[in-house]
Amino acid sequence: MFVFIIIIIIKIGTHDWDKFIKPEELTRLVESSLSVRPNEKIEGNVYNGIMKVKKIQGLRFNGLPGKAMSWSLDDNDIDVNYILHAVVTK
Repeated sequence: MFVFIIIIIIKIGTHDWDKFIKPEELTRLVESSLSVRPNEKIEGNVYNGIMKVKKIQGLRFNGLPGKAMSWSLDDNDIDVNYILHAVVTK
């Protein structure tokens, strides 16, 4: 029964795990890139162009097919579904 539910929600062939970006990889990419030119002034603030990750949270899917489905935030489970919040530092 459980396998049947997964097949309905996530169709076979829709994901390629070799292309999945892990949270630590995305953090490294974000923090090693420049988002604006160093010392650029935006709305009266001067930024150094460096981004810093502030928070990573997991997203948990709640529900079964045919029932109410929703997403909730989860601080502990960032293995598959997650969101990342980053800011440009001043």
